[in-house]
Amino acid sequence: MMAYGACARRRPGTGSTGPGAPPGPRSWDRAREALASALRGPGGGVKAPGSRSQGDPVRWRGPGSRWGRARGENGRVKEIIAIVNPVAGRGRAGRAWPAFEAALRSQGYGVDVWYTAGPGDAREMGRRARERGCSLLLVTGGDGTVHETLNGTGPGGPPLAIVPLGTGNDLARGLQVTATPAGIVDLVRRGRVRRLDLGYLETPEGGRYFVNVSGAGFDAEVARRVYEAGGPGRGALPYVLSMLRTLRAYRNVPLEVKVDGQVHRQTSLMVVVGNSAYYGGGMHILPGATPDDGAFDLCLIGDLGKLETLVVFPRVFRGTHVHHRLVRCLRGEQVEISSPEPVAVHADGEPVGHLPVRYRNFAGGMPVLVPALGARQAAAAAGPKAEEPAGG
Repeated sequence: MMAYGACARRRPGTGSTGPGAPPGPRSWDRAREALASALRGPGGGVKAPGSRSQGDPVRWRGPGSRWGRARGENGRVKEIIAIVNPVAGRGRAGRAWPAFEAALRSQGYGVDVWYTAGPGDAREMGRRARERGCSLLLVTGGDGTVHETLNGTGPGGPPLAIVPLGTGNDLARGLQVTATPAGIVDLVRRGRVRRLDLGYLETPEGGRYFVNVSGAGFDAEVARRVYEAGGPGRGALPYVLSMLRTLRAYRNVPLEVKVDGQVHRQTSLMVVVGNSAYYGGGMHILPGATPDDGAFDLCLIGDLGKLETLVVFPRVFRGTHVHHRLVRCLRGEQVEISSPEPVAVHADGEPVGHLPVRYRNFAGGMPVLVPALGARQAAAAAGPKAEEPAGG
């Protein structure tokens, strides 16, 4: 869920269709065709050559792509659009943003600022930014703002730079992006583009891209309570309080989890699927996850009782819950989850429907600016997984 303010300096036109808009309720085959069409749109990425099977993740290459031309001949970013959620982080984003804008302008960067004013604005702005062909999209807020923006740009959109001023900044935490004006100026000036995987899910209610983590079962019920509580108070504390309230009446459910064709059936508390290690404002739910390996990581938590859940839950913040006897860690590119019972599903903490759900990964579909590598980091990253410079 995102929190919103009531001011808007510039708000692009209305509408919910466009190259980056996620598909509505339809079969996966039709959704896949629509997504493939979007990816071939103006300025989109290029699929790697060679044949691939229907379930393989989409992969990207970048020498001629938009993020490969992010900077002009003088090394400066050609056009920056800033999407600012002014009430993210309990209003912190709105209060702090002027200092970030001033820092960028003092270094000669022109910034076109778009403030969100209500639900769906960041998605619409992301769609318009992609259509406009901007070279850098600066997203100011938390994970909810990033999530909604990416549901507008879709895979292969303009590079993102995150100004982490929300209450939940799990993606920025994993990328080691700091929320200081000087740090963001350095990120824009010297940052490197890292192509992260962008997840996509489809439930009977519709489709959605997600940045960090999706889940079904207990944590989706917790996310629903947090979402329905409304307001800007997000992060770990609201999640913990909602978890305690949900646990009293929650009953574990039978799940069938299919990973690359291998089926796992058991009664479970919940299952988590994601590309990133963190969610919920700092919970280390998938400690083995790598956001650019082309595969999903899964955490399948079995038939824990209520007291045992209370014992295991604190370990999630350290990532040591994975050592419990009823916790299984899996990895795969194609994931399907179903249940004979109605089970809620969330994407990045947003309620998105109920099982069954199908997951597909757009490998490298989310270009994000990350801090420049130090000498030691550069030596460790040398090889096929190393980041690329933002400029060509």
